Amino acid sequence: MVNTTQRLPDLVLNNNEYQLMESIIARLKNPEYFDLSRWSLRSPSLSTDAQALNSCLILLYGAAGTGKTYSAGVIANELGRDLIKIEASQLRDKYYGETEKRVKELFEAIRHANQKPKTAPVFLLNEADLILHKRSDTRLSNVASTENAIQNIFLEELEKLPGILILTTNLMNNMDEALFRRLHFKLEFKLPDASAASRLWRLHLVKEIPGAAEIDCEYRGHEYCLSGGLIRIIVQNACYHAMQRGKNAKLLLEDIERYAELEALGKHNLERKVGF
Repeated sequence: MVNTTQRLPDLVLNNNEYQLMESIIARLKNPEYFDLSRWSLRSPSLSTDAQALNSCLILLYGAAGTGKTYSAGVIANELGRDLIKIEASQLRDKYYGETEKRVKELFEAIRHANQKPKTAPVFLLNEADLILHKRSDTRLSNVASTENAIQNIFLEELEKLPGILILTTNLMNNMDEALFRRLHFKLEFKLPDASAASRLWRLHLVKEIPGAAEIDCEYRGHEYCLSGGLIRIIVQNACYHAMQRGKNAKLLLEDIERYAELEALGKHNLERKVGF
């Protein structure tokens, strides 16, 4: 179980993504009002359960450090529910039969938890592409057949799953297309625009840091539209650098720019190598 304290007002996203997140949470907070069975909508093809009809499968995708896992915590906390984190890597075993067993046990645990839907936890599957990547041609190898069989189990279980499951990935292009029709929301986390980036700089340049109040966050937001994860690392490194100047040191704009430029340069070199 993950300890979550973050609330919706703490979440810094571009305006469109933030509005969609508000809409998702509003729906989940009022399940009786948004009960689709009242309007006689059809259940998923593999289920006649009204709980499955009113389930919510959410995919959060985008670059690393843009707030996907943090947002899962926001959803759980806003609903007043626990957040249970599932690591895709832990579902795998070197033996196919054991992996299949683990996947089935996972979904059985989710169904059991949702016997009391109002208090059921929110489940989070990080790095979902490790399980739900594009299926391979089974003519290529027995391994491809095994992988496809595991994915088929996963996709079938998602079809009839009750409750709330959030999946995250940094590699949207690797995801299997059959997954998409099973998802109720697909929310892309883009790099922050200038306004959101300014708020992120302000969030991380807290007043307790000597000198932070003198740094122009609005300008930093326009100059460096980086993910929240990168901004946090830049501020940490800049603070370490400033502390080396002694007991009465304070953070300077030059410290921030030094590490912001290093991150920008590293990102540029990585992209150039990948392209090559």
